[in-house]
Amino acid sequence: SLLETRLSTEQRELLVPTPSSSSSSAPASTCAVNQLLVELKVVVGLLNKYFQSLPSTGPALVRHRTTVEFQSAQSLHQVLIVMLFAMVCRVDATAKILSRHDNRKHRNWIMSAFFGTFFMPNVPSAPDVIMMAKMGLAKMNGWQKKIPREVVEVVLRPALTQFCDVQRLDVNLIKGLQAVVELLPTLFKEVFGKKVLQTLQLFADAQDIRKKLPDASGK
Repeated sequence: SLLETRLSTEQRELLVPTPSSSSSSAPASTCAVNQLLVELKVVVGLLNKYFQSLPSTGPALVRHRTTVEFQSAQSLHQVLIVMLFAMVCRVDATAKILSRHDNRKHRNWIMSAFFGTFFMPNVPSAPDVIMMAKMGLAKMNGWQKKIPREVVEVVLRPALTQFCDVQRLDVNLIKGLQAVVELLPTLFKEVFGKKVLQTLQLFADAQDIRKKLPDASGK
């Protein structure tokens, strides 16, 4: 079971606080927040590995969605997004800690987690969770001048690559990209915008062709 997956040696080491001159002088509340973020990152990483191992479409995915393991993982993922949203948008103390320059790594993985809610077509998220992810990203985007390269490489680039392949395109991915464009309209160049329109037209044409084909019953 995913929830019983053992942590790797590296992940175990992450969970053990290592004393240092900087951490020893930091307030206890800051150390507690940083430790909690480290632990949440490990859980998010395990969930992402599980979701990535699932089939993207078809009967196999449908079968997975009926399992207790999938439903538990999906529920846990949504709870984590709600927790991250609260830390970023509702608790001033943690938001202040996260906005500091030396917490860039924490910000990057949290932004990746928020973005991930838009680009997991095999793991649908509740509308409220997607809205929280949008609000979290909007708040964090105000803390820095641009989206970190690490976030682009880990989340956005793979999604955009899939978007440009009509064979792998689906409605959920389109909705996810739409959410990102709404949030960050200046993130994409004009040439990409034209590519998006071209791909959407191809997708629409393909969908129209599918509708005109006879179904399996021969009607």
